[in-house]
Amino acid sequence: FHQRRLEVGETDEVVRALGQWIEASGSKRMVQMVSFPLWLEAAAELRERYGAPIIYDCHDVLSGFRLVARSLVDAEENLFRAADLVVFSSRHLLETNTAGKPWLGEKSVLIRNAVEEAWLLQPELREDRSQQRQIVIGYIGALDFWFDIEAVEKAARKHPEWRFELVGRVEDTHIRRRLAGLANV
Repeated sequence: FHQRRLEVGETDEVVRALGQWIEASGSKRMVQMVSFPLWLEAAAELRERYGAPIIYDCHDVLSGFRLVARSLVDAEENLFRAADLVVFSSRHLLETNTAGKPWLGEKSVLIRNAVEEAWLLQPELREDRSQQRQIVIGYIGALDFWFDIEAVEKAARKHPEWRFELVGRVEDTHIRRRLAGLANV
């Protein structure tokens, strides 16, 4: 999905499959959450057919990922224009992308990444740590070349009593190799 845009036949197949599901489900009111420019043409066709508005979930800087094709990075501008609403996950993303584009700012909103704390406190999700006060450092997101693996490795070696929880898809196998021997990661 990161190497090229969909060809016309592929887009048609996505629209056909989703259209069958929409019609079988009897859905009358829908919203499309699009998180990657790859889906733009299919989303535009589905909006045309079913009236489903497009919300673009802009949660990262596409050009920061080396595996994302230039054509997809360039297509983000078209997705900004086509979207009925753009949700940015950080103020930096919002300000960077809307600078000089008042038309984009008018249909943009900031919704930061978050988690409902009550969910994390459910007893079945917690280990029994009543007897210990271990420091836990967490990260959730992609693990790619830009991830500061040196800092994590240095901290893990300096503080073996700490636990480091890294959750996400490993895009750079170098990261896995660097941390493989560290019991607290």
